[in-house]
Amino acid sequence: MSVAVIDTGVVLALAIAGDPRHDDVARAVASHVGGLILPDPVLFESAQLVGRRYGSGAEVRLIRHLAATPWRRVSIVDADIQRVAELLDAYADANIGFVDGAVVAIAERLRAPSLFTLDRRDFGIIRPRHVGAFELLP
Repeated sequence: MSVAVIDTGVVLALAIAGDPRHDDVARAVASHVGGLILPDPVLFESAQLVGRRYGSGAEVRLIRHLAATPWRRVSIVDADIQRVAELLDAYADANIGFVDGAVVAIAERLRAPSLFTLDRRDFGIIRPRHVGAFELLP
């Protein structure tokens, strides 16, 4: 396998032991051969959602856990933001949202063919520039 970008749903499934997808996602991520990329927008969204749902203690634990992973954190750059706007416009009917657009833009920039995501709907319809379609994991 090659480099894969991680989406918010996967981070949440890993962070919440009671999530019905937790074990499957944890196994898939642990067995992935290749680099894992955590886009900053995914980190921000995940922390915000966990904090809102489970409180600041859980948010702190998530942030500390993500900081300790070997995953490569990647910031969004100006060209990515322009690409996000293009994607939001092109897929306006699907209402994909900024973070999903940022995941795609960063994956395109880094030429990552795979996404770790639970959002098959959005990422299944988006056609990235660098491959015909993303390989959606797990």
